[in-house]
Amino acid sequence: ERAAVSGAPSLLTVLLLLLIGVLVARLSAGRLRNWAVPAIVLELLMGFLRRLIAMRAAHPALRHGEFRVLESNRLLAFQRYTDRALDTMIVLVNPTNEPVHDTIPVRNSRLMDSGPVECVLTGERLMMHCGLADASLPPMSAHIYQVRDWPHAGGYSLYKRVP
Repeated sequence: ERAAVSGAPSLLTVLLLLLIGVLVARLSAGRLRNWAVPAIVLELLMGFLRRLIAMRAAHPALRHGEFRVLESNRLLAFQRYTDRALDTMIVLVNPTNEPVHDTIPVRNSRLMDSGPVECVLTGERLMMHCGLADASLPPMSAHIYQVRDWPHAGGYSLYKRVP
């Protein structure tokens, strides 16, 4: 089992490296060669960077959380977490040119056996069952999931007694 790593690289650093890798791969494949205005690429990159910076400011686990690599066969997967269960962020990246479906064990004792997570980039909702996240990602994409506590019948909260 892999241990949590304190002082790990920030999510922003990891995603920037992945984005640069995707851009280099597409450039080498000739996909960017036909773009008429390189300024468009810079504008898209700057918009993405602004969004990542805002996301980091809004989520404590992305600023000072612990880092844990998650087991996955075909995805790059890790989580950032703090001492609060609802701060947990699960990052899944598909660096391949094909869609990927994988089941990832999310080992975090503060998370409920079955509960919702939501992608802060796309709004996609995903249910975790028995500590497993069953995810499908399109090619060359990343999803950043945050643990959610949607109200249940009668206002019951799964995380009411969990710090």
